[in-house]
Amino acid sequence: MLFRSMLATLTAALPDRVPVAQRGALGGLIGISQMLGTVIGAALVTVLVTGLASGYLARGVLVVLGALVFALFTPDDVLPPGLVPRQPVGVTLRRLWVSPRRYPDFGWAWTMHFLINLGNGLGTLYLLYFLSDAAHYHDPQTGLLILMAIYGGALIVAGVVCGTASDRSGNRRRYAVGAAAIMAVAALLLVISPTWTAALAAAPLLGLGFGTYWAAAPAVLTQVLPAASDRAKDLGVINVANALPLVVAPMIAGVVLYALHSYPALFALSAVATVGGGLAVLRIRSVA
Repeated sequence: MLFRSMLATLTAALPDRVPVAQRGALGGLIGISQMLGTVIGAALVTVLVTGLASGYLARGVLVVLGALVFALFTPDDVLPPGLVPRQPVGVTLRRLWVSPRRYPDFGWAWTMHFLINLGNGLGTLYLLYFLSDAAHYHDPQTGLLILMAIYGGALIVAGVVCGTASDRSGNRRRYAVGAAAIMAVAALLLVISPTWTAALAAAPLLGLGFGTYWAAAPAVLTQVLPAASDRAKDLGVINVANALPLVVAPMIAGVVLYALHSYPALFALSAVATVGGGLAVLRIRSVA
């Protein structure tokens, strides 16, 4: 919960400090940073720091250092007097609620973010067990590292290239829809052929798709916010769509695998969620 609170604060700085025309490039870097953070963190606690207590201590030190760098070198922007909220400051369910009927683009953007992250989670969380139980790869852990390296490399390329291209074109929805289509194709490859060879083909596609998505997502999400005075609060609501799939995806995957004993069914569900996210993008009207 604390990490998600920190993420909400960091995300709120995006519309305050980054022009709309540069948010695609920054979004690509955000996607890259999330992937590199996972890889570097895993390397830290498995290679450099092997103890459980020392691993958590190292993690805590890095988080505090990163927060200090941001707090000390990134001053807050002060809202103009006309944008300062008049209502009492406080957290209530009524204040947190953003009506999708009143702000439909916000609702569709939230749905897009949730479904894309859900599809990505369903497609990646159980890869180790897929390699062991379905693909019958001789060394599942090494195989997972290979796939994640391919996925990460493709994500970096897509984040850099598509982030810049998204800024130049100004058409964010096109990139988000394309990303959803690429990710769905990656999942469908494993539906058709749940093998190691298909996984090698799907990994770069999934990386390209997710990297492309992050090249468009921050621009889309920050352009549908209802009011400048509530940016931090509304982006906190958006961050629920980023965090909730991490909780929901393992539950859904567990039910599917227990009931159907089928990894193709799991990947098919990943494709459906991703396509749903792409369709939600098309309902957003206020963003090009």
